[in-house]
Amino acid sequence: MLMSVRREFGGEYDETMFLQYPFRLDDREAGRQNVNGEVKISEAFSENFYNIFVKYCASQGFRYISDLKYFDFATLKKVPGVGKKKIDNIIIRFKKFSKLSVKTSSGGTEDIVGTMFDEIDESILDLNVECLNALGVKLHVLHTLENNGYMYLKDLKGVSRKRLEDIVCRGNMKKFNSIQRELGENLEGLFEIVLKNLSDREEYKMFLKRAKGFTLQEIANERGITRERVRQVIKNFNFKVSPFVNLLVRQLMDRQGYVRTQELLDIYDDDNYGKILVSLCIKNKQLEYLDFADVFVAKREDGRSTEDVIFQIAAEFVGDGKDLYKNLEELETIMIDSGFSYVRYGEFVNLIQKHGYRLYGYFAVRGKQSYGYLCSRLVAREFPKGIKLYESRDLDKLREIALGEYGNLGLPESNRALSARISNFLVLCGRGMATAEENVHVNVSVVNEIEEYIDRSEESVIFYTELFSKFEKILRMTSNVNNYNFLHGVLMMYYPDKYDYFKDYLQKKSAGGASGSLAKRIKKFIIMKNKPVSKNELKGKFAGFSDTMIIRAISADRDLFQWEYNYYSCIQIVDIDDSVINCLRSIIRHIMDKNNGYCSEGMLYETAKELLRDFMDVNNIVFPINLFYICAYLFNDLYDFRRPHIGQKGMLHGMSTKNIVMHMLDSTDRISFRKYSLAAERFKWSAATAASVFADIENDYMRVSYDMYVRKDLFDIDDDIIHKVEGRLAKSMEINVLPLINFNEWNELPDIRGYEWNVFLLNSIICNFGYDLKVIDPRVKDRRYHKGIVVYRNSGFTEYSEVIAYLLRKNGMTKLSESSMLSFMISSGLTYKVIPKELYNAGCINYIDGKFVVKSAK
Repeated sequence: MLMSVRREFGGEYDETMFLQYPFRLDDREAGRQNVNGEVKISEAFSENFYNIFVKYCASQGFRYISDLKYFDFATLKKVPGVGKKKIDNIIIRFKKFSKLSVKTSSGGTEDIVGTMFDEIDESILDLNVECLNALGVKLHVLHTLENNGYMYLKDLKGVSRKRLEDIVCRGNMKKFNSIQRELGENLEGLFEIVLKNLSDREEYKMFLKRAKGFTLQEIANERGITRERVRQVIKNFNFKVSPFVNLLVRQLMDRQGYVRTQELLDIYDDDNYGKILVSLCIKNKQLEYLDFADVFVAKREDGRSTEDVIFQIAAEFVGDGKDLYKNLEELETIMIDSGFSYVRYGEFVNLIQKHGYRLYGYFAVRGKQSYGYLCSRLVAREFPKGIKLYESRDLDKLREIALGEYGNLGLPESNRALSARISNFLVLCGRGMATAEENVHVNVSVVNEIEEYIDRSEESVIFYTELFSKFEKILRMTSNVNNYNFLHGVLMMYYPDKYDYFKDYLQKKSAGGASGSLAKRIKKFIIMKNKPVSKNELKGKFAGFSDTMIIRAISADRDLFQWEYNYYSCIQIVDIDDSVINCLRSIIRHIMDKNNGYCSEGMLYETAKELLRDFMDVNNIVFPINLFYICAYLFNDLYDFRRPHIGQKGMLHGMSTKNIVMHMLDSTDRISFRKYSLAAERFKWSAATAASVFADIENDYMRVSYDMYVRKDLFDIDDDIIHKVEGRLAKSMEINVLPLINFNEWNELPDIRGYEWNVFLLNSIICNFGYDLKVIDPRVKDRRYHKGIVVYRNSGFTEYSEVIAYLLRKNGMTKLSESSMLSFMISSGLTYKVIPKELYNAGCINYIDGKFVVKSAK
């Protein structure tokens, strides 16, 4: 037998082979039976593995398999050399040769197939046994199981049939027998079975109504029962299915720390199951639903709302106002470092708008802002050398740019009034000229030196011409301050309250005196604290200094550097020696040698954690950003640093993730998103960073399929084909609108050599080459689906919400519930399963008291 197994399995003998081998009482076993059909124990257990058991049986007078009819296999534990695994294998072999009964250690007898729930799927082992109530087992029976120590499904796995019958009584065994197959399903499959079994019941139907947005009273009125009765029925349904949802969400969260609503909706083909799943998560007291991001997260242990924590970070990031597009990479990095990788541009905008911020183009600011402030932002970008405040040409240009960027701001018709207003937000930089603060480039140490000179002077009045003359050389060498008017503006910017400023001179106040270098004072404060300090701590310590002044002071001193977002440190409090420095240098060099001169902060951090554990622990380096800035200080002369990238000096022009990707890819003519994702994973970029960078890359590419992108300058298409495509789309446009979800007439579109038609290619062609048509997309995009809407280019639509409001008005729907809104959008091909979150905060649609209210058209 052993030799035949070796031949059949092609290798050395392994006892586990016998557990898989399909023994049968056929001709193979006939030789082991006597004339009465008896099988000898020595023949049934002929392998060396069972020698001890065979000898034990002989010593006890057991010769045939039938002699073991009432044998208590548990007693084998007392036999030297026989452990639990071997006992299990003996029982399995015994079952192959007998249809008799085995006497159990409890003294009873059971059918030879004497265990139950042997095939419970691993994904459901942690479910509490009360989940079986949803499969029809009565609660009092399940409580009896719990009282006997069977708390979870894993406790039931392999339970003795007799033992289970003793606990739950024979009358309940039929139900347990009937659910064994279901417990072989994975968690998602089992929950689907539960929902299917419950779908004909009133509790299911009521809960589904509630999940679709109906109120308790509406459901009660429909069924002629009380509101309280509806609430109890829904509560009972929630109790039955919550165990499945809790475990499902926990398993999803283990992968990434959060669960997107869309992920839940995509689990099942039946949309009703998805709605129920999402509704259960919203009601779950262990979860917090972040509506601005459409995700679920675990509630924080400190009791704070995750939304409040994220908004605090967002408020600090926006500050007095920020161009989100220009600072997109920084925004993504901050959210990733803070543990909120699911907050990208669209989600961020939803959040700040929810809390009263407004967007002027890409410029975000709290509340309604002065046009003077908004225009100063344009001066920073469009007039880097300054704007002439009293010349119509510059001011007219500013008006034109403001109209295109922000829309109608209500600027005064008088240029004199306009210049007077915006000058309050600018820095004087010449006679009749002003510039934005961002365009002032001056070394803080030089400004401090000028301040000290003023304070030491015996004169109370200091003329700007004399002051500029004294410091002209150093100012021209280290800054863009090139005249005394500019110096006047710089002093007013840095010390607005310290001196009295007049047209030609400044006057010292009686309480004047040397203040010392701000950078030195910050460094001293950090050393005294002996830990990184926050920007808010610095502002509290050094009252009167703005964010800009503090940041400039830190950037002016090489010893000071960022530790993490809004926290700063200095090299003096870092415990580091030459051996660690040399090791870090070697790590970076080794990674760069393997990656064409590139190293990411994630790759550096992971390697350093293994090789420099003591250094990392002593300095509390717990995030890649911490180590990045230490290395930026140490090796700034050797490598280029720009978070999260480290590159060889001069290797790349502009150290951006996009440039790095283009450098690393084998070919940039065609890019596969799948291959790009593998590269991002290799370089340990977060999913959020990878997605935002690819969105930037897409600007230069045509998406031609689900996975493939082609460089725009390599995509050739005739004007005739474009006109034919637009003409065919126009035929499908009802009331001048066509959701791309609804278009299916691919065979009626003209052939494009080398490409097959799909929604991604169609969207790309309209967006990049359309003459008469354009596509309006939701703010938050999903690369798996296209939810864009084709409209005429001259339609006046600029935002997704405007198109939705237009369609609602055309259909006579100006006030509707969430469920009605979702039904309308799905049936109209405007969405797949959820209402885009931007519709809750749209200017043309208001969400009030659970209803969407559409504003009348202007």
